Amino acid sequence: MTQPAAPAIHTSPLQTPPQSTTPRGHGLRMLATSLGVTALALPLAFMVTVLLHPFWSWLETTTGLESMGRHGPASWCYGTIWGLIVLAVFLHVGLRRARTLFAPAKNCPGKRLS
Repeated sequence: MTQPAAPAIHTSPLQTPPQSTTPRGHGLRMLATSLGVTALALPLAFMVTVLLHPFWSWLETTTGLESMGRHGPASWCYGTIWGLIVLAVFLHVGLRRARTLFAPAKNCPGKRLS
């Protein structure tokens, strides 16, 4: 006995592709935000590094690590503070976003409200 033929699947060339769940321009907005955060962290890092002058002097005398030059802190001190500021901002934003993405819905039908 022969099997019935499977129905043919016809796709139209004019069929629209499935829509993305992310809003349009989301990647550009995230890139612009990231660049803005890193750029705004530069003057803040400069000020914090200069204000930490006593710490850098103490670090150099205690460890022997060259952190102070004739005109102020060494360049690696500026880079370290800048990196810590950027890391702190991105961790804060990422954790807030994760908390909102994975938080349980407030009025979920299967959840009892007390």
